[in-house]
Amino acid sequence: MLRATLEWRVAYRPDSLAWSDVASEAATGKLFVSPHPDREGRPVVVMRPRHENTRDREGQLRLLVYVLEAASRRADAAVAREVAAAAKAAGTTAASAAPAAAAAEASADVPAAPGGGPDGKLSIFIDFDGYSLFNAPPPRTALATLHILQGHYPERLGRSVLWRAPPLFSASYRALGPLIDPVTRAKLAFAARAEEVAAFFDPATVEACCGGLLEAPLFERGAYGAAMEREAQQAAAALAVAAAAALATSGPPPAPLSESEASAASLVALAASVPA
Repeated sequence: MLRATLEWRVAYRPDSLAWSDVASEAATGKLFVSPHPDREGRPVVVMRPRHENTRDREGQLRLLVYVLEAASRRADAAVAREVAAAAKAAGTTAASAAPAAAAAEASADVPAAPGGGPDGKLSIFIDFDGYSLFNAPPPRTALATLHILQGHYPERLGRSVLWRAPPLFSASYRALGPLIDPVTRAKLAFAARAEEVAAFFDPATVEACCGGLLEAPLFERGAYGAAMEREAQQAAAALAVAAAAALATSGPPPAPLSESEASAASLVALAASVPA
């Protein structure tokens, strides 16, 4: 699985996706990262099938990957900050702590930083209000979504809360059930009442339509797009700082490579060392 994922990341380059690549797909707020974390401090990916606005399968999957990358980036930033804080508290000066410390310092201003959980995982909240045959994903898209989540982000999911899943979804769930990994299935929670949602999220961070207290919508296209672009720039800066710190402790590579060549080469080398 690891080898396949590394090869996929080299070919698909999910980390290179920009807001401009998904803005039209994301316009309705059908899939986005909430500005608020769950009770565990994890980033929250919100899905709203009723806001489906295209039938472009590749575009839909591109948006899914973009959002998962954004949420993963937030979770990783929190882990880097925690590692750096622990090293500082312990007075660690080891070279291995330098990249994490540099990344933590550079990512300190990422807007959604409080949404990153220390375990590097994320939560998914699926709002099924308005779910119907007209906006339900085709089986092929549903299978591709499951493959991406389980195959390429297998350890990212901390919890998935399904709000008011209707009988129509239950039928699809039964069909896909045998394909869902038991570990993933154990992380699913069905909720139909406000108190069930409150077990996983602070009601003050959840919209009233989903059992929370917020009257204002979590998603506004202009503000969200600007926040995503700003966060991507800050993440790129943090990566550059961390890479420079790592280079300073290990010395220059034997031959100069461009950033993309170095990234691809390291992933391919790692993939080659992992049994198929």
